[in-house]
Amino acid sequence: MSLSYIAMNSDIVAGEYEKSSISVQNAKKNKVPFGKDIIVKFEIADFEEEKDYYIAILKAIGKPEDEPNYISVWAGTCSEGHWGECSRASDVITFSAIDTIYDDEDTVPLHSGRYRACIMEPSRNHPDVRLACQHFKVKNMPKKHIDKASVAALKESYTVGETIDGEFFTKRAVVKQWIGIYPLSEVESQLAGEEKELPEDKIWIFTGCNNQKGNTLRSGCSIKARKGEVLFSEETLDKFDYPNSLWPLDPDHYVLCIVFTYDRPYYFWKCSDSFEVHE
Repeated sequence: MSLSYIAMNSDIVAGEYEKSSISVQNAKKNKVPFGKDIIVKFEIADFEEEKDYYIAILKAIGKPEDEPNYISVWAGTCSEGHWGECSRASDVITFSAIDTIYDDEDTVPLHSGRYRACIMEPSRNHPDVRLACQHFKVKNMPKKHIDKASVAALKESYTVGETIDGEFFTKRAVVKQWIGIYPLSEVESQLAGEEKELPEDKIWIFTGCNNQKGNTLRSGCSIKARKGEVLFSEETLDKFDYPNSLWPLDPDHYVLCIVFTYDRPYYFWKCSDSFEVHE
């Protein structure tokens, strides 16, 4: 069975098994703070090693028995291995920016909202079965943490092609946290409080890795940086994987924005004062 078959093409139905168990270890009253890793402990009853069980975090969008397949992220049942490499009846899986975690509809850090952590038994001929699930909620990022975050360019003006250096601070760092450069004209409504979501960016860098490649093979940047500096230049931008990165910047006024979710919608962010790029 291919990874894409499990992650993308399987329907999910509620299982009839009662002995298997799963719990979100760092949930308090079934709530996990935004940006925290999701730590899942599970035990599969009547375990059969040849079955490729997996652990999935599903978007909870209705009654369990009526929910369609909406897997946010998933992993195999071995904490130290990829799906298909080993299968284990019990373990603890940490959902973070590591290569043994697979993205599906979403990625980490999970957006705020309601989810279910489930043990899944795959099937080629029938919908995949939920052996056990636990409902939990990812809370919103506290407004005070956003308000206390800061980002700034280190100069008021740069020449075209010059490295743009910036510094940042955040009360709570998350994996895959990034800083983007936006033309001031494209985010004026957001800065004025008229719109909540930032638009798609063209130039960005992971704060924890100071590049676009990250420090993992395919999971971005796992380093949580609360403060530091970033450099935007030809060397730190990845033109192969992100060919639309616009460098060098055209003459204009820009802002730096630190963003706390890797994929859209971008609701949790803080922007700098403007700076100028000139000839």
